[in-house]
Amino acid sequence: MNIGYVALTIPDDVVTWINGHFREIDRATAIGLLEDAVDEWDKPVEARLLRCLVIGARGDIDRLST
Repeated sequence: MNIGYVALTIPDDVVTWINGHFREIDRATAIGLLEDAVDEWDKPVEARLLRCLVIGARGDIDRLST
């Protein structure tokens, strides 16, 4: 069965939050990490979880990537 890759669209409010809290050099990486985020069943995470991830990272790319 070939499912293929579906890129998750990051909600505008999450992108705005990233732009306001992450360093400019880390913003593209942060968005890329969120686009690739999956849950324990390897399904793309929902928008509400993306919001939790970026707020919990507090603008720190290292926190977001762990």
